Amino acid sequence: MSSGDEAVVLVTSVPTAFEADVVIALLRSNGIHATTSGGKGYSYFHRADCPVFVLEHDLERAREILESRPEPFPDS
Repeated sequence: MSSGDEAVVLVTSVPTAFEADVVIALLRSNGIHATTSGGKGYSYFHRADCPVFVLEHDLERAREILESRPEPFPDS
């Protein structure tokens, strides 16, 4: 994700890398560039506390997309 001079900010954190991939796919399908750092103790299906980041100008839209999901993402 190329940010130039724009800040990359945390939009959410999810328990597993798999869930981070799902969140990233959802955001990207809506035109928002998103990425993760993999989290602590990176593990695909086990708890790893994976943060998801977006560019600052996409933050509010990304939050709206995540909040409008019929099934909310788990709280971390």
